[in-house]
Amino acid sequence: MAIIIDTSQVDRALDKILEEFTNPAKLNSFFAKASSIIKKDVDEHFTRELGPANDKAVVSSGFKRWKGLADITKENKRAKGTLGNGILRDTYDLKNSIKKFHNPRSGGLVTDSKYARSHQFGISMKNLAARPFFWFSKKAVDKLVGLVVAKIYRAWGRIA
Repeated sequence: MAIIIDTSQVDRALDKILEEFTNPAKLNSFFAKASSIIKKDVDEHFTRELGPANDKAVVSSGFKRWKGLADITKENKRAKGTLGNGILRDTYDLKNSIKKFHNPRSGGLVTDSKYARSHQFGISMKNLAARPFFWFSKKAVDKLVGLVVAKIYRAWGRIA
């Protein structure tokens, strides 16, 4: 009687998984999907006016509403007819400036808005509250993890 451990099936599976994460065409598609998940998450932050539970967090399972507008800001928005548009959405220029990018090596979001940094982090000298919008909700992170797990399962399933 003998006990034989054959690792050839595991080796083949690991080779397929490695191919999933090194093939440029497959990675380009992966990062396209990942950047779409992130964009949808950030768009929701604008719509619901939400920041992470901790202002410095990049990933947060909790959230809090952005700080309300100062009275003078409300007056200015009322005069321009944009009070009903919500916080950071007078013209939608900031929200619309956020674009997805992806390539075989990475993916994410970028903005060229001159207002992005000021609103993300605030400016104490101008009494401008931080209203972070570039952060990941736990829901988005779970979806990103799901993408990775799906790639592994697809690779593993092709070894039979």
